[in-house]
Amino acid sequence: SREFTYSVPENFNGSLRVMAVAVNDSSTAAATIRTQVRGDLILLPTVPVALTPGDEVVIGVGLANNLKGSGKNAPAALTLQTSPHLEVVGAATQTLKVSENGEVSTQFRIRARAGAQARLGSASVVFTARLAKASARLSTDLSVRPASTFVTLVQTGRFRGSGEIKTQARLFPEFQ
Repeated sequence: SREFTYSVPENFNGSLRVMAVAVNDSSTAAATIRTQVRGDLILLPTVPVALTPGDEVVIGVGLANNLKGSGKNAPAALTLQTSPHLEVVGAATQTLKVSENGEVSTQFRIRARAGAQARLGSASVVFTARLAKASARLSTDLSVRPASTFVTLVQTGRFRGSGEIKTQARLFPEFQ
């Protein structure tokens, strides 16, 4: 007898098949069983792949209510948190009315920080939903990067002794 523990990813809802295979010197055996993995609350976000510093977008998120006994128009709190690369424009928490076995959708507005606050790289967007004692969390990433590709700037000149050549390009600190 063996025990195996597996943590199902937070974004998984569906059929999960568990298979076991046993082998010894004289025989082999296999067994399989299926189980349905279904959260009480299911989050379905639509997030862009990439943003440029200063970009502002509307992201949509669906919330499905599978919580038994929650009834009609149950109040669910939906919260959006972001990494320092992004900021939420407007309310970061919304209260939605979602019926048992129903689904609602809403929108949040986010902006990639610009200017001196701009940060390039992988940014996280985290949705959290709460309804009665049930909760769900879903995290997804997007890339914050400049609007143009990397640029090579070649400056030439002559001088004698020592000197300093200052760059003419405005660069983000991560890649300058």
